Amino acid sequence: PSCTGPASAEEYLAQLGPYDRTKRPACGNETVAGPTVVEVQFFLTQFNAVNQKLGQVKLHGYLRTWWTDPRLAFNSSCSDSITISEDFSSTSRPAFEKIWKPDLYIDNLVEYTQEGVDMLEIKPDGTVFMSSQLSFQVKSSINLAKLPYDEHICQIKVASYSHSASRMRVIPRRGMIGSGNSGIGLVAAPLTHAIWTIGPTTSGAGFETAGVAETVEFSSGSAWDYVSLQIPFARRPEYYIHQVIYPSLLFLLVSYLQFWVDPAIAPARSFLAVVPVLIQMSLQHTLYNGLPEGAQNMWLADWVMMTIYLCIIAACEFGLVQYLLSREQRHAANLAGLRKAREVADRLFKACNQDGLTLLEMLAECNAQEASAHPVPMAPSQQRAHQQGCRFQLPEESHASATDSRAVTATGPHGGPTLMRSHWRQCRDALKGEAAQEAKGGEEQRDPAAAPPSDEGSCEGGGARRRRRGAIAGEDRQGEVERAVRCNLSEADLLFIQYTRGIFDRYDKDGSGRCQPSEVRQALTYFNIFLSTSETASVMGMFLRDEGQKTPCDELQLALSFDQFTLLLCKVNVYTVHAKSKGRGVGGLVARLQALAPSKRLDCLARMLSPAAVALMLPTFYLFLPLYQ
Repeated sequence: PSCTGPASAEEYLAQLGPYDRTKRPACGNETVAGPTVVEVQFFLTQFNAVNQKLGQVKLHGYLRTWWTDPRLAFNSSCSDSITISEDFSSTSRPAFEKIWKPDLYIDNLVEYTQEGVDMLEIKPDGTVFMSSQLSFQVKSSINLAKLPYDEHICQIKVASYSHSASRMRVIPRRGMIGSGNSGIGLVAAPLTHAIWTIGPTTSGAGFETAGVAETVEFSSGSAWDYVSLQIPFARRPEYYIHQVIYPSLLFLLVSYLQFWVDPAIAPARSFLAVVPVLIQMSLQHTLYNGLPEGAQNMWLADWVMMTIYLCIIAACEFGLVQYLLSREQRHAANLAGLRKAREVADRLFKACNQDGLTLLEMLAECNAQEASAHPVPMAPSQQRAHQQGCRFQLPEESHASATDSRAVTATGPHGGPTLMRSHWRQCRDALKGEAAQEAKGGEEQRDPAAAPPSDEGSCEGGGARRRRRGAIAGEDRQGEVERAVRCNLSEADLLFIQYTRGIFDRYDKDGSGRCQPSEVRQALTYFNIFLSTSETASVMGMFLRDEGQKTPCDELQLALSFDQFTLLLCKVNVYTVHAKSKGRGVGGLVARLQALAPSKRLDCLARMLSPAAVALMLPTFYLFLPLYQ
């Protein structure tokens, strides 16, 4: 049987009759008093690229629109729709342009290319469906705060170019008129991408999203409809995990290895300290090359910066360790100098025992000072004193008066000129008294008929009394002179002992002349000896028992005088060779740290705290990831 009505686009256009394409279609009441409703939808076929620095997304697909034009209605039993498909290069293109079409545009368009053909499909009731193949780039908000776990929504904002909301309402497909989410704004074919996951799921299957309509009021008083067709996409984080996060952790490990290298091996230690910092900086530079320049806080950028900070702190720790190591070497030299002066210390202790003096009192009497290196000619009385063992050289009257308090030289055991300030006056007075007695005796021999003794004003009586007083004073001073001879020391001999005295006085805070174990422990550090307080008390107990003294059960109650402290320093290596810190918990840890040199103590703390810092950083960063917006 034959059909009636148009069966093809040519027949349809031939019988279309008068049609004004410049007038929009009538609304539902068959007049143009109300707005024409246009439905829009985008069919996504390709998600090509994302430019993070510029915030642009390149897409490919079909823009679909639906509207009703009663002027295009027809009756036909030959076809349920008329399809008009025109190639853009076709000469029949003007036929396609005869029909009114909505003047839609993409508001956030950056670049646009129209490809293929446009297609119109007209239903008998006048419903029109148009599809246009497009390849374009749109501006999209790219929020990289959660990089590499960032998620985004690309929006295609469609609106009418020349018709306000009073004449044309733009809504999503099957959506509602007015602002809100409704209908189906986007349909996507199954898509896969190496960097991005397209759609709300990771399965790669096709999906649909609702359209978001918004009516915007302008200052002119007119309102315009905007419909956003949304494409959700999320980054696959594997690339940044393998290229940034894992390498940063590995170089943190390399930086951590330096804490196990002897700081005395400075080249190896400095290599492990500096190279991770340089590599982390290079890693940060590479990361920022692909990111926009701005003030946005990014999770991954903060991660890299934190690893850089940790590497820099490790490098600074190496510098501090080198400084502490140089101090320890100076303190070790102090102990070595004191041990070299062991012979001097033994002479001092022997003299102290013979004279019943403390070492502090002995040092006060044997305070060696430098004097002139040029010898002074000796008088006859000085020559006799020198032959008798008194090593002091008294200057002639022409060089120094009897009351002159300037320096007098004495020849020390090493051949260098030294001075005994506390004894040169006694030795000088003794020798001067001897010379005076000799002179007086000579006068008596020369004048045997001198006047007989008279009252206390007589010269003979006064001379006798002076001789008697001189004899008594000479006996008193003889012990000091002999002590000075026994302690005949140079300034270099007493240098380290005087240094020891200064350290002892520094920690004898109560001025009692005795130091407790905690104070002794601190004083020992100035000689590069590091013990815990309990170890120090144990060493003090062993030393005192070896010296024949009784010690209490609680060795922390022990105390050392300066004499004992100095003697302990001379033989401390005997007592510290097997010293070990004991105890558990925090107290045991503190004791073990006290028993380490500062450089080793710092390395030990770094070995413990560095893994703890990294272990704390990992969950903290992931815990705060949702806060990055």
